[in-house]
Formats: sequence, structure tokens, C-alpha cells
Amino acid sequence: MNALSVVFLLNLWLLTLAEYVNLQMVGSWDQTSFKMNVLETFSAHNESLYLPLTLKLIGITHNEDEVELEDVAVSDEDYFKYACSLVNTDDLGFLETDLALRTYSPRIVAHFQEDVLSQCDGAWLKQENNVYCMPDDVFALKTASEGHVEPLKAFDRVIGNSENVFILYGDYESEKFRHFFANLYESAISGKLGFAWRYTPREEIQKEVLAGYGIDLTLKRTDYIAIDDRGFTEEQQAKLKFEPDQETVVPVDDFIDRHMDDIPKLSQDHMKGLVGKLVSYIAEKGSDLRLFRKIMLDFPKYASYISLRPEPEKLVLESPNVPAGIYINGAPATEKFLSVFEVLKRLKQEKLIVDNLSSVGVDKNEVRTLLYRFANESIVAAAHLPRYQTTDHPGIVYFNDLENDPQYADLQNARLAYKSEWSGRKIPPARENIHDLVFAINPTDPLQLQYSLMMINAILNNLISQRVGLVPLVKTEQDQVVTEQLIKIYRTSGPIEALRYLILVHEVINSPGVSFDTLRQVEISDKDELLRNLDSFKNQFALRSQPHVIINGIFIELNQNWQYAMSEQITADILYLNSEQRQGKIPKEVSLKDYLRQEALARRDPFLIPETLDRLRSSYVPAPTYETYQLLKKFGGDDKIVLNAVGKLSSRKFRNQVAEALKSGISLRIIDVSSSPETETLTQSLDDVDSALEILDGDIATEPIDNSAFSVVSECFGIDDFADDDDVYLILNGRLIDLHDREPVKAVDLQILFNREKSVRLNLLDEDTQNFEYKSWVVTSSFYNDDGDFLLSGLLPRYDFSQSSSFIEQGTGYVDVDVVIDPLSEQAQSILALSEVFEKFDFVRSRIWIKPSEKEELQIKRLYRGVFPTSVKFHEDGTEKRDYSAFFDDVPKKTLFTADVDVIPSWIVSIKEANTDLDNIKLDISGSVDGTYELRSILVQGHAREGIDTIAPLGLGLQLLGPNGASVSDTNVMANLGYFQLKANPGLWTLSTKKIIPDVEFEIDAVDTKYKTRISRRLPEKIPILDLTGATVYPIVSKKKPSNNLFSGLSKSLGSLFKPKQAEINIFTVASGHLYERFLGIMTASVMAHTKHTVKFWLIENYMSPKLKKHLPLLAKHYGFDYELVTYKWPTWLRGQREKQRTIWGYKILFLDVLFPQDLEKVIFVDSDQIVRTDMKELVDMDLKGAVYGFTPMCDSRKEMEGFRFWKQGYWKTLLGDNLKYHISALYVVDLKKFRQIAAGDRLRQHYQSLSADPNSLSNLDQDLPNNMQHTIPIYSLPQEWLWCETWCDDESLKKAKTIDLCNNPLTKEPKLDRARRQIPEWTKYDQEIESIIRGYPVTHDEL
Repeated sequence: MNALSVVFLLNLWLLTLAEYVNLQMVGSWDQTSFKMNVLETFSAHNESLYLPLTLKLIGITHNEDEVELEDVAVSDEDYFKYACSLVNTDDLGFLETDLALRTYSPRIVAHFQEDVLSQCDGAWLKQENNVYCMPDDVFALKTASEGHVEPLKAFDRVIGNSENVFILYGDYESEKFRHFFANLYESAISGKLGFAWRYTPREEIQKEVLAGYGIDLTLKRTDYIAIDDRGFTEEQQAKLKFEPDQETVVPVDDFIDRHMDDIPKLSQDHMKGLVGKLVSYIAEKGSDLRLFRKIMLDFPKYASYISLRPEPEKLVLESPNVPAGIYINGAPATEKFLSVFEVLKRLKQEKLIVDNLSSVGVDKNEVRTLLYRFANESIVAAAHLPRYQTTDHPGIVYFNDLENDPQYADLQNARLAYKSEWSGRKIPPARENIHDLVFAINPTDPLQLQYSLMMINAILNNLISQRVGLVPLVKTEQDQVVTEQLIKIYRTSGPIEALRYLILVHEVINSPGVSFDTLRQVEISDKDELLRNLDSFKNQFALRSQPHVIINGIFIELNQNWQYAMSEQITADILYLNSEQRQGKIPKEVSLKDYLRQEALARRDPFLIPETLDRLRSSYVPAPTYETYQLLKKFGGDDKIVLNAVGKLSSRKFRNQVAEALKSGISLRIIDVSSSPETETLTQSLDDVDSALEILDGDIATEPIDNSAFSVVSECFGIDDFADDDDVYLILNGRLIDLHDREPVKAVDLQILFNREKSVRLNLLDEDTQNFEYKSWVVTSSFYNDDGDFLLSGLLPRYDFSQSSSFIEQGTGYVDVDVVIDPLSEQAQSILALSEVFEKFDFVRSRIWIKPSEKEELQIKRLYRGVFPTSVKFHEDGTEKRDYSAFFDDVPKKTLFTADVDVIPSWIVSIKEANTDLDNIKLDISGSVDGTYELRSILVQGHAREGIDTIAPLGLGLQLLGPNGASVSDTNVMANLGYFQLKANPGLWTLSTKKIIPDVEFEIDAVDTKYKTRISRRLPEKIPILDLTGATVYPIVSKKKPSNNLFSGLSKSLGSLFKPKQAEINIFTVASGHLYERFLGIMTASVMAHTKHTVKFWLIENYMSPKLKKHLPLLAKHYGFDYELVTYKWPTWLRGQREKQRTIWGYKILFLDVLFPQDLEKVIFVDSDQIVRTDMKELVDMDLKGAVYGFTPMCDSRKEMEGFRFWKQGYWKTLLGDNLKYHISALYVVDLKKFRQIAAGDRLRQHYQSLSADPNSLSNLDQDLPNNMQHTIPIYSLPQEWLWCETWCDDESLKKAKTIDLCNNPLTKEPKLDRARRQIPEWTKYDQEIESIIRGYPVTHDEL
């Protein structure tokens, strides 16, 4: 045996001895049957599979009218194989992955939410108040009362006649249930009745094993050790000392298989060229994707070895210019967060696009090329905004006129100025009003006015060849006053005086001591006549309160990119005129100004012609399948460019719209959802416009909705609301125009719409192809898609991946999955772990693209595992084998890690079981680690609005009600985007308002699952949680009018009478890791030792260990306190923190308004490592002098720490000045009632979002944020004795201390345990007492 073989065998032996970490996740509900999951998963894919799969499950066969019940038991594996035989091969990957993930198990569990009480055993049937216990009762059913409709739930599927429905309860393995089902099915197929099966729960020992998440082991800092040493041997104690020196790493080629005891540190020098060395190594190994993924998931282990490799001589890495992420045929797989559920959803959508285009003759392998080309051309086409004829309109206040003002006399003739090639530096000096820049702004908005005046003055002072003007918009009463004054001064005194007046406005609104009345300079008499031209301009060009910049007739919203957009537009216009002039294309009799605007539109309607990509995306409806689309053909129309007019022919508004459509000359398809008798005659007369107009001009009787026509409209266009007889919709090859609350679109405007749609998208495709309407609709859906989300990511809908060569390529399918990563970012680990899912699908071609970066230190500080199974497994007996977990093998035993979960935003997860402290994993102390996380809640999230405007309803409380009407979760709606979240679990829930501010009450007008600009007045009966992704809803609310009647007053009195009684002292804290939980127990004991008042502790559950959860009831019973576990999921729109400690700091300050029940009025935060020496009721009762919270200032008395007092230096010294103090966040009291009333939480989050954009800001997040905001949210400074900390306070002040905090000492870095034992005499006594309580030993308080 050679030396190499010996080394290999030695490494293999070490690997078998290596310790591991194995972490699993379960649901909060009992495990569900595999067969039921097959039934629900396959039925969710295709509802038509529900019946055959149910019959197979129960053992029912039927030939003609004969139904037989077979006694054939089918295994999990055989049932799965049968289900697979019913679907297309390409779809099996989705179904098996969803099954492995248990995506639809919540739908099964939702059946169990109903608390069904029945005198029957095993199975029973119910309709109205009639309950049937025996299967043969089916043959003697009572007739329901007249008009009765059995209420159905969101998860019900009806078999048979839907007009006479019964509910069957039972489990499929019950013989009684099987006979019940067989009898019912026999009656159902004969048409006598229909029935829905509701599942009943089984007794299960196991919880549902889940998948679809990631787990990371993050390397912890070792400068401050925070490990609980209770029960440690001397040998384990010795391993708490971390040696700075590590083993020297030597270059080896087989480092993947080498065992290591510790993770080597990587120096800054070794970071140079790291990506190139990694890429060259993978290339040498055959560009193996699995090897690359293995290295990346454990990159900190291998980085040192890779850094020692020689730099490659030549390295060319091509990568599309796109952000890192996963792209499917160029479309971002997920816009906001990485989620296996979102990725699979996007893959299904992209496959459907390919299938739909394939159904009209497009080769599947050619689809991606078509989509890339359409995306590229659409980006360019959409960027060409429509131009409007705004120039010289009398409603604009112009400040210069290049053609007539004497100061421009030296400018050149326009044709001469544009004759030579443009240098690109400035606008050609032409004495013609070719270019104009008009600011449409709210004139008393300081920022808008400042931007406008800066630009106007710069153009005027430098005699730039550009006309400038202003259109005042009115949003406030002050805007109205300034507008009237400005127009009057402009008319009577000219543009110079008008500009001077605007400068005065700017000075006054930025001078707090100056009265606004200073701006009332002239008398205003006839306001209507004065503002007639201005109002005409606003109406003609659809200007309201939203500010715009109008550049050469093109409207651009005044947002953060307006200057860039302005520059781009002017450049494009100059280049166009320069090219046209040099080629002699501009007729002599036409001015350059008019030539540029020759196709300008006379009227602007952004409803018809959206001007931003986001608005364009929301203007199109997704294409249906080709099979569904063909249903439209029965209404006539060709297959080219077709305008579908949908409505009720009895409606005068609809007939007027059809008449305008006929006059426009666009090919028309009329869809009358009421199917009036005149519809057929009208359709046959479309070629004879006069005859058709005559029919439309007559009266047509009202007819009921035609369910067949309505079904086609719903399936094809997604329109399901005809509550109003005047509802009218227009659809042009997928472009939807909803005319609710709008007049019919005139023929001339329809022609403008037609031309715009052609230029933006339809001309990009070959109109001569068959089925052009459908093909263009599908291709449009591929780019202009809108998933109904309120928050948009800023990514383009689709990117082009056809021009570059990838680093790794795998598979030959017709759908491209492109993974773009920066290998030196932790995001690369998450992306690569998730990308393994795509290997399940034969129709996928996977490619990896590298976006290299150079960093000074390694930013990947974790080992990562994704739990994304794509296959189900079976035991030999055919039962399912379900053992999914995040398994880390060969974990370096000397390295200190903290474990954390990476889950989708709608999951709230906590630790359920663990054999060690998951916050401090060190395998040479603990040995191998096994643990289980639990999915505690699935969230209902959303964004609330008051009316259809995006106005967050201030003071709105929301709650979820369970089946019995009891509140299960409540919250305060944030002003930040109107966001809210409510904790739920599988089932059906009712959304309700909750009063949280006196005399402010709301009611819900509408709830939708997509963000829409139209209110549908139908309220969903329940919000369903039927899969693992949760629910996102968009409620629209309105304020209730105050009621002064007797009942209202009585209701208020009863409300206050039955208001839940809160504890006298409420303390909030958070702890992570066994040591801090040990401190927490001691803190609670010290609080209770100094008060006779009732106390409730509010503990953040997110990071709580099973150990503390087990001990808390013992401590609560012994000391007599109450406690509640609270949690809040960090919203996706709020910038997150990577480090667990910084996330905990965020929880301390960012969610105070939503973390607790809305009726809690005051809370005190106490760090878990504090000792309390006073009655905290004193702090509860303290007058905060109008502030929403009170903090203790940092101590100044320990002089040797002066150099560490950062708040006395630089930024903080300047910010705080002489009047403000810097406060410590270890203890603070919050007036939650006032905190909510002034929206302090929203303001803190908004300021956090701004500051956290700089990764170097907020180094002490929970302290820095409130201290930074003292100018807007004042802090009441508590007396100094309220918090003593040895690091900052001298020994003398300890005598008066009300609380003692074990804050870190940057000078000594003394471990907290050592300091607690040395510094606080009572600490050890509390510690010993708690140990006795936990062990069940008798304890008496006079020991203390």
C-alpha cells in the first residue's frame, strides 16, 4: 500500500469519527397521511384529478351506473405511482417536489379546525341541522328547507350536484366511512345530490416533518465568551479558552477530503485573487457543479487552501449585466427573497409560457430566443415615452423665450446650430424654442421648489438654449394661494417678477418665523378666469398633485432619477435632430421645434398610455392556455389585433363604448355577458358600421348574467366582477382597460391606444403568423407580468442571457435556469443550495455565471445547508420514509458556531428540542448535535389602505378571529407601507378591525389577494391558510362615522368594563443562548424579590431554547409572576441584519408598536444580564414629561474608560451638541399608548431604513437609533442610579444603583460569568436558588 493510499484511508477513518450537526424542522401540527398529501398535492395541480384519486384511495370502482367497493389495501408507494400515471411526465417534478416539501399539508390540517361535535362514531353525514350516522341513511335523506344552501369552505370540493350538497365527515381508512362514501357517490352520479368530504383528525404521535428551509452554522466571535459552564468538567472548561494561534495551512490538492479540527483564518493578503483561484480549481476538476456547490456551502473550511493555489495565468469570466440571483429564461425567479416555493412557482409559469407558445406552433427550443428578443426590444420600446403637444400652451408660466428675448440675440440659426456633428457637451446654441423644460410641482413643497429653482436659474444664468417654465399643482391650501398669486403676477408684471416671487416663496417656506401671509402680494378678483388656462392645461394633460418634469413634451415623474431621465431625453432629442438635419430630412418650411413634435399627441391619459414600466406591467392580463383561449372564438373576431369589448349589451355605457370601437376601425369582438337576443344580430352586422350603430342606438332589455359567457370572460381575462350593470372592459391582445368610474373611450383615443400598443410590443412580433392575437398575448405576458404585489423589486421583468458563455453548464432542456453569483458572498450559498432543485427537471438547462468581486476580508462566515428535497422515499414495505434534515458532517470541533434558520418570510420558527445550546455550538465540548426547530406560525401579511389611494390608515388595528369568533392575533397597522402581519396556522380565519385609539374606528370595505386600484365590494368570508406559503392580503378600509346614540355609549362602557386586566409591572426582555437565559432567570428572581406588585414578563420566543421553555413554568410558579412569549417576523421590505446579535438588537427597538397586544399600555425593557435592586413599579409610575420613552444616560464617572466614550467624539459629539445626552439601551421604559399615537415605531423604522443603507452605521443598533432620533422623538433621561455598569460607572455610584448591568468591558474583556460572581454578592445566591427550583429541591426565600 503506497503512502497516498494510507493518507486517504486515514482521512476516511477520521471522517467516520467526526462529529456532526443534524437539525430538523417540524410543524406545530400532527403529521398528516402520505396518501392524503398525494391527493391534495395532485388535486392542487389539476382539480380534475381529485375524483379519480379519491375513488382509488377509498377503493371504489364503477361501470356505468354500478358502484362497487373493493377491499384492496394500497400502499403509499403504489398510490403515488397511480397518481403519477395520471399526469404529464414533465409535470411530475413539480408534484413530487411539492409532495416532499409537504406544501399542501396545511390544507389537510385546515379540515381539523372545525370543532365538530357529533353523536356518531367514525363517520357521519350532515346537511342543515340533519345529521345521519349510518351509511344506509343515504337512501332516506330528508329534504332541506326551501332555499337552503349548505355553506361551503375554501377547501371543499363538491362531487355531484352542487345545488343539493351534503357534508361527509370521516377518515378514508374507516370501513363505515368507505360505505358512506360509496352510497353517496352512487347518488351523486345519478344527479340526486352532491357532497363534500371533510377529513377528521387521527391520533398521531409524530409532528409533521417539514422541508423548504436552510440552516446555517455561523462562526462566532471569541473575544467575548458567552457560554454557560454549568455542569462542565475541567476538561470542558479548558476548551473555553480560544488560542489565537492556529495550525499552519499547507497547499494540498485533496483538501476537500481532509479533516480539520478548526477553521483556519484567512488573512487580507490571501483574499487577493481568491475568486480566480476558486474558478480555476473547479475548471481543473471538470467544471463539476456538485463539487462547486460542496465547496461553496462550506467555504470557510476551504478558503485557506484555495488561497494558496497559484493565480491562473489567464481568466476570462463572462457574465450578463444582471444582479446576483436565479433567472428562468431570463426572468428573475424571485423578486424579493429566495424561496423554494416562489422558485417552483416561477418555473411553472415559465414552463407554461413555453407550453402555450408550443401549442401554436413555436418550437420549444426557440421560445427562449423569442422571449429574450422581445424583452430586449420591449425595454427599448417602453423607454420611448409618448410625446405631447405642450409647447407654447398658455397654461405654462414660461420664464424665457429664446425666439424673442434680447439676451439670446447672439444664438445661431437653428439649422446652422444642428448642421455640424454634436460634441455632446451642451445643447446646440439655436435661437429657437426647440427644447423646453417645464416643472409641474406643488409650489410650497420645499424640496420640489428648491430643485426647480436651482435648475431654472442655472439655465437662465448660463443662457442655455432651452426654454424653462413652471406649472403649479395644488395639493394644499397654501399651494392654492401661491398658484393664484404667481399667475396674477405673471400676467400683470411678466416672467421676471414671477420668478422673483417664487424665490420669495422659497425663502418664506424655509423660514419658520416668517408669516405665510407675506406671500399674499396682490389682490385676486376673478379666480376662475385667472386660472382658466392653467386648469385647461391640467385637464388636457391629466395633471393632478403628482409632480412631474416635462421635457420636450415628455412627462417624467419627479423622483430620484428625474435628472438622469431629463439628460437622457434631451440627449436623444438632440441626436435625432442632428442626424435628421445632417441627412437633409427636415423640410425647409418646418421648424426644428415642430419637426421634433410632429407626432406629438394632443391629450394625455396615463390610464390609457402608462408611462412607467411598473404601470405597464400591471396593465396586462396573463394569457390563458390555448385551449381556454379558443373559447373566445365563439364570440367571433379574427386572430390578429383584436379589441375585445366586454359588458352587458343592455347597458347604455357599454353600447356607447362598442359604438366608439366600431368608429375606430379596430377589429372588434363583442362579448355580451348577459347574452341579449340582439347580440347575435349585432355581431353579424359588424362589417356594416351604420347598421351596427343603429342597433346600438336602440333600447335593449336587461337580461340576467349568462353563466357560460361569464365563465369564458373569467377564465380568459380574470374578470370576475359584474356587480354593476355599467361595468365595461376592453382587452386588446392582452392589454386590459377597466372602465369602472370612467366614460367610454373615444374612437380617436382608441386609435392612439392602438398605435401605442403596436409600437411598444405588437410590431416587435410577426403579425402575419396564425393565432397572432394569442401568440402576442402570451409573449406580452412573458415580459409585462404583474404578480399583484404592492412592493416591486426594481428588477426588470426579463433579462437577456443569450450573449455570453457560462462558467458551468448542465442539462440540455428547453428552459434555461441561470444562476448568477458572487462567490465571496453568503447569498451565493443560499442560491447554490436552492439551485439543486432544478436538477429534478429534465426540461431544464442549468448554467452558473460568476460575478467576481474583490474583498478585504472573507464575508462568508458560515456553513450552510438547504433542505430542498425533490423526491419522496419509501421503505421496503411501501410506506413513506420521511427523514429530511440539515446534516452537517465533518464539522470542525474546535470552532465556535451559532445555528440559525433561513426560512421564508411567512414562517415564524423557534427551537423545539436540542441536546445542546444551539447559540454556542462547540463540538469538542458538546459532541454531536441533534436539534429540532418548530414552525410555530404561518403569517397572514398584507398592506392596508384607506380608500383606493396608497394611504396607510393611521390608528388602524387588525385582528384574526378563529372559528368561534375569539381573537387569536392582533396588531397595529404600520404607517410604513400600511404593512401588518398576524400570526396564524393552517385553517380559515376572519380578518377584523380592532379599536386601538379612542374615538377612531375603522371598517373593512374590501379585501383582495392582489394589489388593485379598483375596490371590489365583496369581502372574502375567510382568509385561508391552505399551503405552507401563508397569505398576503390587501384590505381597504374606511373610518366609521362617530355614533352618539345610546347603544354606542353603552358599548363603550361595556368595552372598558371587560378590557383585559394587565399586570402592574410589564417587563420585556430577550435572551439567546443558555448563558443569557441563565442570566434571565436571575433577572426575573431579582425583580420579584423587590416588589409586591403583579409582574408579567414578555419574552421574545424567536431565539429561546427548549431548556428555558421547560424551566419558565417552574420559575413562574415559584416566584409568582406571569409570562408570555411574543414574536414578530422581520418584514422583507425592512433592511435586515446578517448577524444574529444585531437582529436581536433590532427586535429591541424597531417593533415596539406591534410586538405586544394592542391593549398593553406600558412596558419596561430590561437586559437579561441585569440584576434589579428596586421595585420596578417606581419606573412604571414615573412621569416621562411628555416623552414616549425614558432611557438612562451613559455614565461618565469611570475616568479610565474616557478613550472608549465614542459619544464624546466626532459624529456623536456634533449630533448631540451641548443639550442632548447619549443613553444606554440596557434599560428603558416605553409609554406604548403614546408611542403608537405619534407613530414612533414607523418613524424609527423609517430612520433605520435610511441609516442602515450604510453598513458602517448603527454599530450599536438598539442604542444608536433612538439616540440619533432625539431631535424628533425626545428621550426622557432617567436618573443615573437607574442603571449602573462597571465599565462606565465608578465604584462609588454602585451604592445607589437600582439596577446593575453586566455590559462588556472593551478594556479587560472579562467574561460576564466571572464579573457577575465577583461584582454582585446576591448573584450567586439567586443562581443557586434557581438551580434548586429547576432540580425540584425545596427553597425558602429567607436564604437570600
